[in-house]
Amino acid sequence: MRMINNSPLTVLEFNGTTIRICRSVTKNLKRDITHCFSFEAGDFEKDICPLIRSELKARNLKPENVVLSLPRYQVMSHFLRLPSQKEGEIKSMVDLHVLREGGYGKADKMIYDYKLVGFDRQWYALVTIFFIQRNRLERYLRILQQLNIFPVRITLNTQGLLNWS
Repeated sequence: MRMINNSPLTVLEFNGTTIRICRSVTKNLKRDITHCFSFEAGDFEKDICPLIRSELKARNLKPENVVLSLPRYQVMSHFLRLPSQKEGEIKSMVDLHVLREGGYGKADKMIYDYKLVGFDRQWYALVTIFFIQRNRLERYLRILQQLNIFPVRITLNTQGLLNWS
């Protein structure tokens, strides 16, 4: 996956009751951090939007090219070894695995993506699949939508807040 190399880039990381925000810009072909802060979210359901809005306003920060970073505990993962080297076949096998694991009635309640990690000695594809319940992801997206923030990418906070910068 390629990261959008536009300037600026803002990462919003949700982690339990803490929110972290980090912004960087491109200068002289490298990324410089301009903002990096965190704050307690309190009552997530009631206070979150006004709180985020006030924290952004206090720092005169308008998020652009937003990466939404989700808590790792909200996501399940499976590691697979698949008998293929072809991207289309690998994707089809992942889709079938998700249907089988989630059941045909539950698959539409899950959102998933996968990452090809590499190949083993027999040239089987090594793949990690990440699942999140649709309603959990939609909760974060609704919060951001109320703030007129629309992420260009969604990732896990294990990716590292500053790694994006």
